[in-house]
Amino acid sequence: MVLFGDVAMHYILSAAQTADGEGLVEKHYVFLKRLCQVLCALGSQLCALLGSDSDVDTPANFGKYLESFLAFTTHPSQFLRSSTQITWGALFRHEILSHD
Repeated sequence: MVLFGDVAMHYILSAAQTADGEGLVEKHYVFLKRLCQVLCALGSQLCALLGSDSDVDTPANFGKYLESFLAFTTHPSQFLRSSTQITWGALFRHEILSHD
């Protein structure tokens, strides 16, 4: 849950927004794919940890996480867009996160 901290989420959000605005630049594409994988894994872990019988709360920076994730969903790369679909589905089906 360290990546949901203020500093880490700020850098993830700025990198994701920059990626969304630049389009496809081959030099940065590998980094974008890895960052997208990190965001997907972070969402999966959050879905697994956050539950009614758990003491884990929705992170304060969950909105920034969603902004970052949305930047990859709207990216021109079909690979990056499609990589986010499973995590979006998990977030929408989650009993707590779907209401946030």
